[in-house]
Amino acid sequence: MTYHIKLRHPHDPRPTSWTNSWADDDRVSSIATFPAVADRCEEIAESGGVVRIHRLRYGVAPESICCECQVAGVTDAKDGIRVEFKNCRILNLKPPVKRIKEDGSSYEA
Repeated sequence: MTYHIKLRHPHDPRPTSWTNSWADDDRVSSIATFPAVADRCEEIAESGGVVRIHRLRYGVAPESICCECQVAGVTDAKDGIRVEFKNCRILNLKPPVKRIKEDGSSYEA
């Protein structure tokens, strides 16, 4: 099972309290997140695993597992807990689940 984090498309203009940084439309650089997500990312970093990014649909861009990344680090920041990523590999895969709970920000699949 792989840990997936749901993120809005980088061009989605809707307001959000979370600040995410993207290298491009398919690769994330860092996210601000909840403690539970940050804790899981730390576990993955310690094991040398990867996190997959589930980018939500926006405009004509379909929902996809856009990339998988290693966790570079987890730090406290003014906008929440920041998770930094490295070595992101573009995937653009169909998401493994059809329906995700709207308030869920991550899942294992």
